[in-house]
Amino acid sequence: MARRRKYVRWLRQAGITILVVAGIVLVAEWVARGFQDKLLDPKTHPMFAFDPLLGHTFKPYLAMDLESPAGERVVIDINSMGLRDRQVGARARGGVRIVGLGDAMTAATFVPQGGTYLRVLEKNLDAADPQGSTYRVVNAAVNGYGLQQSHDLLLKMGETLDPDVVLIGLYIGDDIQDYGRKQGLPVPGKSFWRAHSYLYHLLKRGYHGLRGLGRSRPAEEKPDRLPEWRDVFARYGEVPEDDPILRYGTESRREFGLYRPGGGMAAAWSSTKAVLEGIQDLSGALGAKTLLVLLPTKLQVVSAEREKAATLVGLSEANLRMERPQDELLRMAAELELPVVDLLDDFRCAPSPDSLYFPRSRFWNRQGHLVAAEVIGHMLKSGGILESPAPATESLPTPR
Repeated sequence: MARRRKYVRWLRQAGITILVVAGIVLVAEWVARGFQDKLLDPKTHPMFAFDPLLGHTFKPYLAMDLESPAGERVVIDINSMGLRDRQVGARARGGVRIVGLGDAMTAATFVPQGGTYLRVLEKNLDAADPQGSTYRVVNAAVNGYGLQQSHDLLLKMGETLDPDVVLIGLYIGDDIQDYGRKQGLPVPGKSFWRAHSYLYHLLKRGYHGLRGLGRSRPAEEKPDRLPEWRDVFARYGEVPEDDPILRYGTESRREFGLYRPGGGMAAAWSSTKAVLEGIQDLSGALGAKTLLVLLPTKLQVVSAEREKAATLVGLSEANLRMERPQDELLRMAAELELPVVDLLDDFRCAPSPDSLYFPRSRFWNRQGHLVAAEVIGHMLKSGGILESPAPATESLPTPR
């Protein structure tokens, strides 16, 4: 009897402890939600809202003006889902819906919405269809997203978006290199906490801050290189400010790592393939097909830009294989049986490749988006991707 009373007392104490801990966690979570600006500062990120699963989205219902690198006024309108597009309602009967995922190259906030390659693709498909099908291309790309965030956005919004085709706009310059840089807190149930808890993200930020104390930061470009670098820009008739010169040199050195043999990229390629496969699985669960679109960098397309950057960082073009990322991704896609559109040759073969970009910018202008839309549309029509829907699997995969 005494043993039984002791056991009951222990259960009572354990239950009280669990309730107290749960109460503390709930209160801490409530307090953490009041510190969202610490997770994503609205002063430095005026276009974005914090999201525990995705990191950030565009602010729902945001309306603001930006200026393109060419000085053009661009109106940014964000819908209720945090996407740079019109409101997404029920799919029209007999219509075809394409959902475009990607980063700033696809969101294209420097180009009016009607000039983005996804919106031009929609117009081209409608104009070319003799059956009168209604095409709807949804821009679900968000500035700063990597492939994993695109995967998670599809997981979160896929059933609402209800796609027939999921188009992955993979920008060569960032998407491959962004993997393996940040690791979350080693806690049980990490996927659940990452997707739902603001407290988790607040603790994670503090955790990474403590881990970073005392660590040496990656070497940054030295200001004493500025005279030499100014001379390089002057040879190409450019006289930018010092900060853009240093930033350009740092970004160029980082990007050239993609085109050099070795370079410790094995983990990045493996992660890229895993996330592409995850997006493909999600698309299949939604009854949609998947199309991978490889968006080349300006260094790959414009020879003068490549020569300038190589000279700046002291590299010989003979030691670079500029098509290496595309070769790796085409190999992965073949293994996954994933259809691909590679825009590199089409951009290089344009009458004036430099005219596809804004001056002194890596982003496409309207003409660049027009070329991309034409090539993608041809693949969608001739490749049979729009002919019949993919069979849906039983359920959506869970977050990774």
